[in-house]
Amino acid sequence: MEKSLAFTMEFCLTLRLTEEQLKKLKIKTNIQRSDSFMAMSNIRNYGRVQLLVEMLIRLYRILKKEDKERFKDRLSEYTKQTSGQYIYKLERTEIPKELEKLGQIYHKLYEALREGYKEIVIFSIFERVYQEHFTVVKNKVAVKKNEELHSGILQSPDDIDATYRKKGEKIGKGQSVNVTETANPENELNLLTDIAVKPNNTDDSDIMNDRIESLKEKTPDLKELHTDGGYGSEDNDKKFEELGITHIQTAVRGRKSKVEMKIEETEGEYEVSCPLQKVKSEKTRSRYKACFDKGVCDRCSLAGDCPTLIQKRVYYFTREQYLANKRKRNINTLPL
Repeated sequence: MEKSLAFTMEFCLTLRLTEEQLKKLKIKTNIQRSDSFMAMSNIRNYGRVQLLVEMLIRLYRILKKEDKERFKDRLSEYTKQTSGQYIYKLERTEIPKELEKLGQIYHKLYEALREGYKEIVIFSIFERVYQEHFTVVKNKVAVKKNEELHSGILQSPDDIDATYRKKGEKIGKGQSVNVTETANPENELNLLTDIAVKPNNTDDSDIMNDRIESLKEKTPDLKELHTDGGYGSEDNDKKFEELGITHIQTAVRGRKSKVEMKIEETEGEYEVSCPLQKVKSEKTRSRYKACFDKGVCDRCSLAGDCPTLIQKRVYYFTREQYLANKRKRNINTLPL
C-alpha cells in the first residue's frame, strides 16, 4: 500500500512538471491517446488454503504473550512450519475439510481478538480475509464457494491493493496503470498528461470515466481522444459529448453487426441509413423510430440479418444508442 501511494505521489509531481513543459515547449494537446497496462506486483502466488494458513501464521506472530499461549495448541500445526510446507503435505481430497477447519479457527480467533486487536494492521487484514472466504449463517461458519470469490479479494498480505485480472490471455496480480499522452502529429515531442493507478480488475472504461474530466481540466483544448476498444461505454459517451471531445476507438468490443445501421444527427433530428435506404426518424414517448420501405427491405439480400423489426421494418433507437453508433464510426473520419 505504501509503495502504491509513493508511486501515485511521484506521478502527481511528474504531471505538475508536465503542465509547465507543455506551455514552454508549445506542445499541442488537442489530440491525445490513452491506454493501460498491468503493473505486476512482486508477490507470491498463493492458493486459497495457503493464503488462509499464511494469515494465521502472521496473526500469531503479533499476538501478545498471553494470547499466544492461549491459542498455541490450536495453531501449532500451522505455526511450526511455513504455509508452503503445510500445503505441500496436504492431499487434494483433504482441501474441503481443511477449509471447514480453517473456517472454525478463523471464527474463534476473530470473536476472541477483535476488540483487543482492531487497531492492528495485521488483524485488519486477517479480518478482511475472514470475511472474504467465510460467512456465518445461524451461528455456524460456512465456507464460501470458489465461484463466490471475486477478483478483488486479497491476493497476498504483502500487497493488500493487488487484485486479480485476466486481460485477453494475460493473467496478472497487481494494479492497472492508465496513461494518457499528447498525440498531435505536428508535435515534435509528446508528453504524458495523465496517469492513474487503479486496482487491475478495474475496467478501462471505468478508469476513463473517472479521469476524463480531470484530463479536460488540465488540457482544456482537448478535442480528440484515441483509445482501444475497452474504453467505450454509455456513460463515457455522455461525458465526452458534454466536454466536446470526440472519442475515437481503434476497435470496438462485442460482435460486429452483419447489417450496419448509421445514425446521423442534424439540428436535433436523426436520419438512419442501411446499405439500401436512408430515412428520417420520428420521436416516440421514450425513444426514436425509423420506418423503412418494406418493399425495398423484402428485396434486400441482408434482410434476414437486419436489426429492424421483421413485420414492419421499423428500427428503434435511443439517444444513447446514437452516441454509441457515432463513436463506432468516428474512426472513419480520420485522414489516411
